[in-house]
Amino acid sequence: MNIKHYLSFCTVIILLFLVFTVLFGITFGIIFVTANILLTASLYYSYPRRKIRILRYIHNAVLLGYSVFLLSFAAVQILLVLEMDTEVPSDIDYAVILGAGLKGEEISRTLETRLKAGAEYLIDHPGVPVIVSGGQGKGEDIPESKAMAGYLISHGINPDRITEENQSTTTFENLENSKRILERNGSADGHILIITSDYHVYRAKLTGEKLGLHCSGLSGESDFFIQVNYMIREYFAVVKTVILS
Repeated sequence: MNIKHYLSFCTVIILLFLVFTVLFGITFGIIFVTANILLTASLYYSYPRRKIRILRYIHNAVLLGYSVFLLSFAAVQILLVLEMDTEVPSDIDYAVILGAGLKGEEISRTLETRLKAGAEYLIDHPGVPVIVSGGQGKGEDIPESKAMAGYLISHGINPDRITEENQSTTTFENLENSKRILERNGSADGHILIITSDYHVYRAKLTGEKLGLHCSGLSGESDFFIQVNYMIREYFAVVKTVILS
C-alpha cells in the first residue's frame, strides 16, 4: 500500500464531502456515495502485495461481496428508471395516490408532485375514482389524506370521487389499507393506478402486486437532487420488500 497516496485521496474525498454537506446538508445520498468511494479506495490500496495466502483470500472475499452489492445496486437502479415513465393503460378502474409527508398542515414538495400528477390524470379521466392514502405522522397536524383531498378538490376534482384512507404510515400500509377499501367497493379485482413519486413507482407496484392487486404506476416528477438521493435509499427499501415478502 502507498499510504501517502491513499491518505491524500481520502483527504480530498472528505473535503468534497464537507463542501457538499455545507451546500446541500447531510443527506443519505452524499454519505452513501462518499462511503463507497472510500471503501473502493481502501480495497484497492489494501491489496496484499506480499504472497500471504490467507490475506489474499480475505481481501478477495470482501471484494467479491462488495462487487455483488454493486451489481445488485445497479440492477435496482435500472428497474427504478424503467418504471419512471411507463405509459398509463387506458383501462384503469381506480386510482390510489400515496402520501408523502406534511409540515404541520402544509403539503411537502414531494407530496405536491404526486398530487399534481394525480390531479392532471383525474381531470383527464373523469370516470376514475381515487383513494388518497396517508395517515398522520410526526410533525403533522392533520392526516395526510385530509390535506391531499383538499388539494384535489381545490384543483377541480369532485369530492364524491375521493375516498380518504387516513391510517397508513408506510408504503405497505398505504396499499394494504387501500385494498380493504377497494374490496368494500367491489373494485379490488380491477386495474389500479398507483400514483407516487418517480423513484418510488417500482417499489409501490411491487408491493401492490404482492398484495394481489393488478396495478400500474404513474409518477410525479421529483426535483433532480431529491430524485438521486431517494433512488439510492430505494435500493435498501426494495431489498427489504423482497426479503420480507
